[in-house]
Amino acid sequence: MVDRFGYHRRCEGSDQLTINIGTVTGGTIDDTGSGVDDIDVFTVIGTAASNSLSVYTDGVALGTKVIEYTGNEVLRVTGMGGNDTFSVYDTSAGTLILDGNVGSDTFDIYTGVSANEIYIHDTGPYPSQEPTGIN
Repeated sequence: MVDRFGYHRRCEGSDQLTINIGTVTGGTIDDTGSGVDDIDVFTVIGTAASNSLSVYTDGVALGTKVIEYTGNEVLRVTGMGGNDTFSVYDTSAGTLILDGNVGSDTFDIYTGVSANEIYIHDTGPYPSQEPTGIN
């Protein structure tokens, strides 16, 4: 397991960066490139177990593991296996993509989320016998 990491990019051009949050204790992603057509995509992948992933204005958390981010136009968070819970409090990314993957996943989107677009994708079954949709 990597303790902490840092990724700082100051150049123009679109970037894609993927981090498995289960393999680090925390880190910082900082992309300040200013190209007009740049689309920087930051992807956070959970673990095969059930995860509680929280999205904040400037970070994604799994328990005490926090990855801070700035300057990304697209933030993708995927839960992988298990019955995951996604709690979105806010994000600085213009587009947020949540992907539950397999398992019975729950998506909680709270008032105040400033993302221009939020997309939810889930291939697993409903979290309970009664389909309740998205919270």
